[in-house]
This record gives sequence, C-alpha cells and structure tokens, in this order.
Amino acid sequence: MAHNIRGPSLHFDYKNLPKTITFAQFEDVCANISDALGPGYLCVPEKIYEGGILFKKYPGRKNKFEYKTCRVYFMDYPLVNPYMNRDTKMYIANPPLGTLDTFLKAFHGAPRFTMDELYIITNELANVFMSPDGDIPKVVPPIQYRCHKDKSLEKLYKTNEMCRLAYNKFDDTLKRCQRKWAINRIARNYITDRYLLKIYTKRLQEILV
Repeated sequence: MAHNIRGPSLHFDYKNLPKTITFAQFEDVCANISDALGPGYLCVPEKIYEGGILFKKYPGRKNKFEYKTCRVYFMDYPLVNPYMNRDTKMYIANPPLGTLDTFLKAFHGAPRFTMDELYIITNELANVFMSPDGDIPKVVPPIQYRCHKDKSLEKLYKTNEMCRLAYNKFDDTLKRCQRKWAINRIARNYITDRYLLKIYTKRLQEILV
C-alpha cells in the first residue's frame, strides 16, 4: 500500500516559543527519532528543497527502491551537502505564531507510517522548539483525508507530468504495458542524465522479463 497524505502539524500558539532552529539541531532531531524508534531505523535530513526526514533504514525493508519520508516544510531549508554550514537557520512559516506542516510519503513497497512513528516524529520536532518556560508547540492531527490505495494513487500520479514516471519506474506490481510505457518515456529523453538513464532503463527491462 502506498502512502501520500498530509501528516500532523505543529501549531505555535505561544509567542515566546522559538521560531527557528539550526540545521545541526535538525540533524539531532533525526538522530533522536532513530534512537526512539529503536533498532533497524536510520533517519536523516532529506536532500530536498522544502526539507524532510528521510527513512534510510527501517525493519522489513525489502529493496533499495523503497522510499519513505516525512516532509517538513521549513522556510530557508539549506542545500544539504558535506560542506554546508550546519549553523544555517531554518524558519517556520507565518511568524510570529505560525504552523509547521508535514507530509507523509511511502512509495515503491515502503510500509505506511504507523501512529507510533508519527508520535515520535512530532514529539521530537516539538521538543526542539521548547521555550525556557517549558512551553512546546501544539501537535494537531491531520485532516482525515482518504488515503489512496496503490491503484488510485497510480492514476492520480499519471495526471501529473512531473510525477508519473517517478512513481511508475520501479513498481514491480505494474502491468506489463505500463512498464513499457515507462521505458518509452525514458527513450524520449524524459530523463536527461545519462547515468540515471542507464540505471532506470536497465531496471525496467529486468522487470519486463
């Protein structure tokens, strides 16, 4: 089952709450989440412009193509690289109060987020914004949107030119004709990076056998 749905939010109801954290603090948050989830988990800051907590390892992972992340919508999230300044500050949206939103993604066979995982993620995020008085942001559960099943999510993504190949390229459960369609997209230079083109094409041809 795939997962593509809004996650919990942090609401900064107190004016004396911090509204910024450094990237180094966010790295600590990811490490704390890994420790709290237990053996087999490894969470790291995701290399993506809006920010996120990438689950690189988790129990039951079957292949390297599984993708599981909790996007965290910081402002001024830096370009993640080995040479970056880890004192870079990241902001929540709409100060002085504001909200920090999350979005859950689990594709290509990755398991959906559990309530325990969400509790730990939001708890660690809230703690890093704790005020000297002990106030923390209020955790607000997501609106209960219908969570798409694999087939309906696949149809949803096919309507988006930028997303549909990303969803289809490694899904071994797709029908043969859909895999051929993905290969044709690659052949028409949808992916311009030659190394990625070689990897993706090889993978898709393997699952057609």
